[in-house]
Amino acid sequence: MTRILLFCFLLLGFVVQGQQVLPLQQDTSLLKHQIILSGDGFYLSNTLQNDFTKKLLLGGYITDDIKNNSMKSMVSRNRLGSNVSAEFDYQNFNVNLFGNKKWGMVIRAGYEMFNAVQFSREAFQLGFQGNTQLQYNRANFGNMHVNSIAYQKIGFGVIDKKSKSSVVLNFVNGSSFFKGQIDQGDFAQSPNYDTIGLKVKGQLNYNSNKKNFFNGQGFAFDADFRIKINWHKGKTAYIQVMAKNIGVVFFNNQTTQYNVDTSYRYTGFKFKQLLSGQPLVSKDFSLLDTLNVHQKSKAKPVWLPGYIQVGKIVDRNNPAHWQPFFGINVYTSIICLPQIYAGVHYQPAKWFAAGAQMSYGGFGLLRGGLYLDFRMKDFAIGIATNDIYGLCSKRGYGASAQFRLTWQIK
Repeated sequence: MTRILLFCFLLLGFVVQGQQVLPLQQDTSLLKHQIILSGDGFYLSNTLQNDFTKKLLLGGYITDDIKNNSMKSMVSRNRLGSNVSAEFDYQNFNVNLFGNKKWGMVIRAGYEMFNAVQFSREAFQLGFQGNTQLQYNRANFGNMHVNSIAYQKIGFGVIDKKSKSSVVLNFVNGSSFFKGQIDQGDFAQSPNYDTIGLKVKGQLNYNSNKKNFFNGQGFAFDADFRIKINWHKGKTAYIQVMAKNIGVVFFNNQTTQYNVDTSYRYTGFKFKQLLSGQPLVSKDFSLLDTLNVHQKSKAKPVWLPGYIQVGKIVDRNNPAHWQPFFGINVYTSIICLPQIYAGVHYQPAKWFAAGAQMSYGGFGLLRGGLYLDFRMKDFAIGIATNDIYGLCSKRGYGASAQFRLTWQIK
């Protein structure tokens, strides 16, 4: 059990500190070309503190005090998630796509790595503190989920030259994935620890063939609609409805699947058995057969963990010094909860803007973030964090950062 739990957490080790937090800024300027390069990532938990998570992922000794600090805040449903992505966009407004003067062209390339795990308090206790700490000598580790996938995409789409609304269809290459769940998991032991009972029902699928980079192929679409609305005092504002990486990858026949549905009871060996010199288990003994675990290889379609966001965005051409922004977003994963956010954008000059925001939900709880945005002629650079406290404190529950570079040719 310790190794299984540790493996689930180590899936989250391929992480940089970041997340999508720079508020999207609407720009209705007429352009010829635009290039956008962005990179972001994050890790976040609702209960695991940074002093535990960083040592788990990067190495180091995890003391009992560190474990207990995270245990104090644990609930029945604990989450740890991360996402790392990089994306390149080329937008051509000179062309009239499909003969329509309002439509330009988008070429997109990107990389995504998504990791998430959901676990119970007792599963953490059993994995990191051992069976002697279990209350009432029982542990429920059902409703556990783990999801990890890495993929690349390249796409082509259409963009509205004025509103900058766009739709892109992407070809997706899947490098690896790991997905599992335990629907029912019960562990019980006798008071003197000589007998254990185990009931498990679940499934595990993975494809991580390192010899082959192209382990699955599929498709996904990105949609970004900017809707102009009336705002207070006769002013206007923009609402964004965005969906990213909504699609599926069909992994090849080297995908391994394990199914388990078992009820198992084990009693330790007696002293006479140890002295008899006879084998303690037969030559035909198989742990997988004993636990009723079935293995097979098959092709498998895997839905991508897409990202959906609806909210008010900032108008960069608005002369007002202060603008609010707010909305809701979610990853299309059973592990992730919807996240609400709200903030304020401050723009004292055309070349500089800054902002602050609060968010709640997703893989964590309440966080506060900051961003800076600089404009130099045709270039714009933005940097941000969605978790300023997490970047500074080991008592935080995550960390994030984001970078975006924009080059506009007018």
